[in-house]
Amino acid sequence: MNDSTGAADSNDNEAVIIAHLQAHPDFFTAHPELLEKLYIPHARGAAVSLVEKQLDLLRDKNRRLQHQLDELLDIARDNDKLFQRLHQLTLAMLDADDLETALASLADTLYQCFDADFVAVRIFLDRPDAPLSDVFLAPLGINPFGAMLAQQKPLFGRLNIEQGKLLFGADADQVASSAVVPLLRGDWQGLLGIGSRDEQRFHPAMGGLVLGRMGDIVAARLAPLLPAAG
Repeated sequence: MNDSTGAADSNDNEAVIIAHLQAHPDFFTAHPELLEKLYIPHARGAAVSLVEKQLDLLRDKNRRLQHQLDELLDIARDNDKLFQRLHQLTLAMLDADDLETALASLADTLYQCFDADFVAVRIFLDRPDAPLSDVFLAPLGINPFGAMLAQQKPLFGRLNIEQGKLLFGADADQVASSAVVPLLRGDWQGLLGIGSRDEQRFHPAMGGLVLGRMGDIVAARLAPLLPAAG
């Protein structure tokens, strides 16, 4: 028998043993004496019994599971805080009786609860004579954010010069990163901008679930107030 034949036979035998153990997971329960005779090389150099090896594997698995659980708990706590803040914002806006008060309540809540450095709202409606004329922009002004509004998803990161000027005006140069939330209603569109001096605060990899919900709430509350603001 040559070496290749011997290797093939060995592989076949291993396959048979593996298949048998997989088909009979209680094999070592019926033959506990074998566990004391089986030894496996350990990473530290010494040989350990199969039982010790299993314990090491279980400890490693438990550590990984605990780490994953800790991460999930951290995410859950963060999400809970976000939704509490979103609830505060909702209550603040519901108390507003007019557009000016609603926008002031929105800004105050974002400054206090969401640590915003800059807040801006732009509504694409022709209202040149409205008291809050800086809030209203002609529908043609939507172009710099047209793609984002078409996707109906928040935009995170650093804005280009045109976008920054349109949304944050004179403060645009101080905004290092921002979250731009679409405000979408059947007869109008708008933007909510949350700016930060920290360039790492908002980045493209962020999830937009909470801010998307925020956009829905803000748009729904502003909609009935717009006619009186014209």
